Amino acid sequence: MKIVEMEKTADAVSGYMKLLAAPARLLLLCQLVDQERSVGELCHLVDMKPPAVSQHLARMRQEGVLETRREAQTIFYRIEDPNILKIMMFLYETFCGPETSDQERPDA
Repeated sequence: MKIVEMEKTADAVSGYMKLLAAPARLLLLCQLVDQERSVGELCHLVDMKPPAVSQHLARMRQEGVLETRREAQTIFYRIEDPNILKIMMFLYETFCGPETSDQERPDA
């Protein structure tokens, strides 16, 4: 890969990392790895207030990470960006999966 292509790739990856750097966004994305969810479901699952959840969801939708589907008055969110989905699946399996225990973690 040539340096110009590597710089473009590095810029894209840097953007992903900046987006994922917020713990609240990571929590929300973890809840969307396996299925779409409504704002109300997400608020309950991550114990956050609706305005904060909506703000994070709007930012991720604006960045093209999430897509929505409306059903009557309810809007459902899902991960649209395949790269983010791969990253989140890796993070979930590595840090949150059922086989992860305190003995397996390097900081334990």
